[in-house]
Amino acid sequence: MSDENPEINDPLKLAKAKLALSGEEKVTSWQKTSEDFEKRRAEAARAMASDEQKKAWAEAEAARLAKTEAQKKLADLELARKQTEEEKRSNLSQEQIKKDAEEEARRVAKVQEILRSQQEIDLIKKNPTAGPAPIRTLTRDISEAIGREGLSASKIITQTPNQEDFSKRGSDGKNRSWLAGISIVLVIAGLIAIVWAVGQRQVSSLAPTVITRQGLLFSDQQIAIDLDKLGTEQIRQELLARSLATTTGKEGWQEIYFTYQTKEQSATGLVTKMTEANPTLVAEKVNLGLPDQFLRFLEPKLMLGIYSAEGNTPFYIFKTKNYKNVASALLGNENLILGELLAPFSNASTTERIKSSPVQDKMVSNYDTRLILGEANNVIAIYSWLDKETVVFTTNENTFIKVLGAYSSR
Repeated sequence: MSDENPEINDPLKLAKAKLALSGEEKVTSWQKTSEDFEKRRAEAARAMASDEQKKAWAEAEAARLAKTEAQKKLADLELARKQTEEEKRSNLSQEQIKKDAEEEARRVAKVQEILRSQQEIDLIKKNPTAGPAPIRTLTRDISEAIGREGLSASKIITQTPNQEDFSKRGSDGKNRSWLAGISIVLVIAGLIAIVWAVGQRQVSSLAPTVITRQGLLFSDQQIAIDLDKLGTEQIRQELLARSLATTTGKEGWQEIYFTYQTKEQSATGLVTKMTEANPTLVAEKVNLGLPDQFLRFLEPKLMLGIYSAEGNTPFYIFKTKNYKNVASALLGNENLILGELLAPFSNASTTERIKSSPVQDKMVSNYDTRLILGEANNVIAIYSWLDKETVVFTTNENTFIKVLGAYSSR
C-alpha cells in the first residue's frame, strides 16, 4: 500500500524528514559536508573547464567588478551632487535672509524719513515763519523798505540826490569803465599768448635727423632709402643701380637700410623722426612676395648689403630667435624665397630659373649650404645658417665666404 503512494517514497522528502529528525550536531555535519562537496564540485568544474571558459569566467568577474565600481562611483557622484545642492540651498537661504534684512532696513529708514518729513510739515503749519522765505521781488523789497523806514512818496522825492552827486557818480562810472577796458585788453592779450605758446608746442620739428646706427656687419658706406618718398618701382630701380654701379676693383662693403617717418610727442612738441623699417615692411614696400610664415618669425634687425670687388654682389642677413619655424618655412619655400629676395638684382630669366631649378646641398667653408646652379653650372643663389639665429642669402660662393669671414670677426 505504501509503495503505491508516491509522496511517501519521494527520496528528497525522506531525506528532509530524516534531517529534521536528526540531532543538531549531525545536521551541522551534513551541512558542512554539503558545502565542502559544493566547493569541491566548483573547483572540479573550474579545473575541467577549457581556457575559453576560464577566460569567459574572468571576463564575467571583471565585468562584475567594473559594474560594482561604476555603481560605487555613481553612488559617490550622487552623494556629492546632493551635498552640492544642499550647500547651494543653504547659501541661497543665507543670501535671501541677508537680502530680506537689507530690504527691511531700507523700509525702516524710509518710514523714519517719512515721519521726520511729516513732523517738519506739522511744525511749519503751526509756525508760518519757520517755513522757507518768500521769493524776493523789487515790489516786495520796496514795500518792506517803506514799511521798515516809514517812508512816504514826499520823503522819497525830497531825498533824491542833487545834480552834483550825479556828476560825481558819472565821473566814477567813467573811471570804472576805463579800468574795465584795460582789464579786458590784458585778458585778451594773455589768451593770445597762451594760444601762441600751445601752437608752438604742436609745431613739428622738421630739422634733419642724424641717425646713429650699427649694422650687423661693418660697412664702408651706409645708404638710407626713405620708403615714404619713393614708390616700389623707384626703390627697385635704386637697388638695381647700386648693384650695377662701376667698381674700382677694391674690396668694399655698402649697407642699404630703409627708413620711414614716425611722429612722437616730446617736451618740445610733436617731433618727426626717422625709424628703421623691419623685414615685413621692407617686403611690402619693395614688393617682395615672401611667405608670411617666413617673415613672421624674423627679428626687426636685418642687413641688405653689397659686397664690391671685381663686381657688386648683393647679400641679405636676417636674424631670428625662432630657428625651428624659420628653417621649416625656408625648406618648404626655398625657391620662392631665394627668387624673391634676389629679384631686384637679377633679370627676369635668372629669377625664373632660381624659382624653378632644384636646390642642392654643398659644404662651403665647413658650412652646410643650399644653392641653385645656372645654365653655365655656376652658382646663382646660395644660402646657409651661420648659427641658429643668423641666416645669409647671396648669389655666389665667394661672397658667402666673405660675409662669413666678416661676420665671424666682427
